[in-house]
Amino acid sequence: MATSVLIAEDDPVSREMLSATLSLWGYHPVEACDGCEAVERLTANNHPRLAILDWMMPHLEGPEVIQQIRAQANDDYTYFILLTTRTNRDARLTGLESGADDFLTKPFDPDELRLRLRTGMRVLDLQDRVQSAHAALKKKLDRDSLTGVASRDALFDALERECHRAERLGTPFSVLSLDIDRFKNVNDEYGHPAGDKALQHVASLLKSRTRPYDVCGRIGGDEFMIVLPDCMAQQASRTAERIRAAVADNPLQLEDADIRITTSIGLISRLGSEQHSIDDVVSAADSALYAAKRSGRNQVRESMMNATGH
Repeated sequence: MATSVLIAEDDPVSREMLSATLSLWGYHPVEACDGCEAVERLTANNHPRLAILDWMMPHLEGPEVIQQIRAQANDDYTYFILLTTRTNRDARLTGLESGADDFLTKPFDPDELRLRLRTGMRVLDLQDRVQSAHAALKKKLDRDSLTGVASRDALFDALERECHRAERLGTPFSVLSLDIDRFKNVNDEYGHPAGDKALQHVASLLKSRTRPYDVCGRIGGDEFMIVLPDCMAQQASRTAERIRAAVADNPLQLEDADIRITTSIGLISRLGSEQHSIDDVVSAADSALYAAKRSGRNQVRESMMNATGH
C-alpha cells in the first residue's frame, strides 16, 4: 500500500504539481488547500503521517498547524516538512519551535524533497519499532513472570479504575484477597521449585474460575487479589467459594507426591458512590482475609465497605 503524504498548499498550481510528482514516486498524495483543512486531514482516522506544509496559508499557517497537531500528543507521530521562502535564522527557529522536523526552501530541488521524504519514512519506521518494543515491554511488565496473572502494578491500576468508576457512576465492584494456607510448609517440605508450581497451579485455577473481564493478579509471595467489576456481594461470595473449593479439590500433582493446597479468602464489596481510596479497599479485603485465617483457614470471610472505609 502506498504511503500517504499530506500536501497543504494554498496555491492550486503548486499543489497539483507536487501531487503529480509524489504520485510518480509511488506515494499517495492527500491534498489540503489551507491550514484548517490540513488539521482536519491530520486528525482523521488513518491520517497521513508524512506532511508537506507551506508556511504561508490562509486561516492557519504551517507552523500553527504543526503546533495544533503536536499539542494533541497522538501516539502516531507525524513527520512535518515545512516549505518556505524564508531563509533567515529566526524563521528556522520559529519553525523548529513549532515542531517541524525538516525544511525546504522554495524553489526546491525535487530530488532533495524525495530524499527528505525517505528520511521521514525512516524516522517513522524507527518510531513504530520503538512503540512496538515499548508495548511489548509494557505487556511483559503487566504480567507476573511466574504465574502469568496480572502484576501488582497492573492489578492496582485495574482497582483504581473501578474505584473511579464507582465514584462517577455508582457501579458496584468486589475484591477478593487470598493466599495459600501454610505455603511456607510447601517450600520447606518439597522445595522452592514445588512452591513455584503451587503458585502456578493456584493462578491457573483462579483464571479458570473467574470471568474473562475479572482481573486476577499476584500481589507478591503467595498473595493474590481479584478485582470483580460490576459484581455484588452475593455473586462475589459464590465466586470466592468456587475458587476455594477448586483449590481444595484439585491437589498439586508432582512426580513423587500430590500436595493438597487450601486457600483463605477475604471478600469486600463496594456499593454506591462513596469515596474510598485504594488503600481503604485493600485494607478491608486484607482484614477479611485475616479473619478467614483466624477462623481456621480454607474458608471465605466477608467485610463490607461503608462511608468511612471498612
